[in-house]
Amino acid sequence: MKSPAADICDERIWQDVVLLRMITEGPTRQGRRKMRAETDRPEALKELADGVWSIALELPDPYNPYSFCYVIQGDDELLLIDPGLDTEANWRTLVDSLGWLGLSVDQVGWVFSTHLHDDHRGMAHRMHEVSGAAVMGLGREIDALQSLAQAGWQHTPMDDWGIPEDDRQEIDRVLSFRPPLRPWPVDLRLNDGDRLPLAGRDLHAAWTPGHTPGHACVVDRSDRLLFTGDHVLPVIFPGLGLGGETDTSPIADYLTSLERVREFDGFSIAPGHEHHFTELAPRLDQLGKHHLRRARETSEVLREHPTATVYEVASQLSWTAGWENLRGFNLFSALNQARLHREFVLSGGLDIASNG
Repeated sequence: MKSPAADICDERIWQDVVLLRMITEGPTRQGRRKMRAETDRPEALKELADGVWSIALELPDPYNPYSFCYVIQGDDELLLIDPGLDTEANWRTLVDSLGWLGLSVDQVGWVFSTHLHDDHRGMAHRMHEVSGAAVMGLGREIDALQSLAQAGWQHTPMDDWGIPEDDRQEIDRVLSFRPPLRPWPVDLRLNDGDRLPLAGRDLHAAWTPGHTPGHACVVDRSDRLLFTGDHVLPVIFPGLGLGGETDTSPIADYLTSLERVREFDGFSIAPGHEHHFTELAPRLDQLGKHHLRRARETSEVLREHPTATVYEVASQLSWTAGWENLRGFNLFSALNQARLHREFVLSGGLDIASNG
């Protein structure tokens, strides 16, 4: 059964922490230091390949209660992909998981974040301070965060979006809890296609804009693994345009980025949330069709009501939870996605995508 929040973004990181326990199989990599007994294995830990593990870290969201941090062992040091939200509980889970593997934070030499959201880069700064690990990111995403930090969180244009007074108060209340934009101290800026500098591994960054302007996946061709961050999730439809204003359409960018990773069908998919999966191509088809369907719905609304506001458009679209049930952040997210689809249609993006 699809989550009620499946087709809206789930970046809600400012509520109370929801505890998660995942029971998975313990790692068996040969050549490591002797590990503890299987009964002591941390519940959040899972082995994906030889020297590659995922660690589930808590998020304050009942529909999306954890993110994955990935640990990759190189010849003489470790790489972390997407260290999670910076809380004491998550730090302890990370330290304990590494310890059970016979590893330690002192061996972490590199940290890479797929994008700028705190549930994917939150502990990068702490890891840098503790172990001296070098922090990496795609240059486009680093620039996007800098622009956001300079501009600050933008107020929702209530009048332009045509939001009724009752809903305005609720949206303002929820958005007032948005966390401050934290700096992202980066030691190494990467470009699309660059190799991540972990000796003994052949890992490459792939630029996949849409969710954010500089979102990146990480490709491991040797182990046939694709780390997708929030670009491709197994159930949730990722929110788009969540990294500030851009000169291009996040919808168009996302559709292009879906095709960018299609060549990795047959790889094991290591996403930022939910669960690991295979069968990439069918999921890419679902994600693309979802946005084209929504764009066509938007086009129909605008055909009948050319001056429809963002709120009026959104109220006529299909939402998994039902329009009348959307409240607070979910309502804001739905309105923002409707805004993006409205702009996509008015700019001719739907015509181009349909004829492409």
